[in-house]
Amino acid sequence: MTGTTKALKEAEVQELFDLDILADLVGYQLHRAEIDSYRRFIKLSGELRITPKQFSALVLVGANPDLSQTDLRKLLGMDRATTAVLIATLEERDLLARERSKVDRRRHQLRLTRHGTEVLKSMKLLVRKHDEQLTSRLTLQQRKTLASLLRRIRSSNETF
Repeated sequence: MTGTTKALKEAEVQELFDLDILADLVGYQLHRAEIDSYRRFIKLSGELRITPKQFSALVLVGANPDLSQTDLRKLLGMDRATTAVLIATLEERDLLARERSKVDRRRHQLRLTRHGTEVLKSMKLLVRKHDEQLTSRLTLQQRKTLASLLRRIRSSNETF
């Protein structure tokens, strides 16, 4: 049977096989939705080459000038090393600037560069389109309910 699935899309293959317990596991469905969302996001970002994580960082820094590196890490739920790589990448691409705080020299403050502001503006339009495509089979009320349920799941897992 495996040889016959080459030409089929992933969704079609999922229909052919018994997923057993996976079909009813919220975690599995979230993971699959994340994969689909990531792929669409990358395709939509095109030449801007912005990942969802990079976009989230740009949004948060844009909305909170002088955000600390530590606060960004906590907001994104990332470890220190991954955050440092993310910030370095955004700096190298001239999207973000990092500087020491004048008040607390141990603290790094983050700001969007002029280029970062322009890219973020373009990305916000693309991401709205992405989100609409992602949830196109849902009504407005279902979108709100889904977002609310996901926030509830996230907040219940903050102790891990």
